[in-house]
Amino acid sequence: MMKKMKNSGFTLLELMVVIAIVAIMAAIAIPNYISWLPDRRLAAGAQDILQGLQKSRSKAIVTNRRVVVNFNTGADSFIAFVDDDASGGLDAGELTVVSRNMPAGIDLVNTGFAGNSVTFDNRGIPITAVGTVTLQNSKGNTQVLEMFLSGHSVLQ
Repeated sequence: MMKKMKNSGFTLLELMVVIAIVAIMAAIAIPNYISWLPDRRLAAGAQDILQGLQKSRSKAIVTNRRVVVNFNTGADSFIAFVDDDASGGLDAGELTVVSRNMPAGIDLVNTGFAGNSVTFDNRGIPITAVGTVTLQNSKGNTQVLEMFLSGHSVLQ
């Protein structure tokens, strides 16, 4: 007697149905993801600046020295460093606290800080006038970060 062979696996029709369902789901999801991405990058850039300011303030207290945060609106970046000689500028040998470029598509529009920088004294209090930092994404949405006299910063 001949044994009956078991048919196991998927048929071509079943595989084509699954591929069609996946393609339809991707066609719906990808445009949503693409429109969502600039807002996530904007939030990430704002968080980078907030964390950089907080880390700079803490470093000023821990090292008992001034820490300067310079914003470069042309390059959409910022750098914070321990200012050993109180010059306000980054010199050779000074310790870099944090250095960040904004995510792709995020512009550092303006800062409300004089000279686009803020300096924390050895107690973590801003020496220079307090202000805001404004970021903008490719969709035109903005995120504003505000610093207070106490040295604390918040996202608005």
